Amino acid sequence: MILGFILFMLLGFGCGFALRGAGAWLALLVPVIFAALTAFVSGATTQLLIRLAIALALTAVSILAGRLLDRVLERRGAEV
Repeated sequence: MILGFILFMLLGFGCGFALRGAGAWLALLVPVIFAALTAFVSGATTQLLIRLAIALALTAVSILAGRLLDRVLERRGAEV
């Protein structure tokens, strides 16, 4: 359970750091796809929707953190 959230955070951070523009936000599709597959197999539950909301929030915050790190490193590279 916790491992899945950590993996979504790493995915968001990596995509936020590596991808430019709107491409970084494609990482939000991964939790949605996993939740849709789980809902298809096991049915949609409130617990699934809560976990999806947490995963989307963590992924979005991680994307922003990755973008922030990219900008900071870009500015430092320009100063050197």
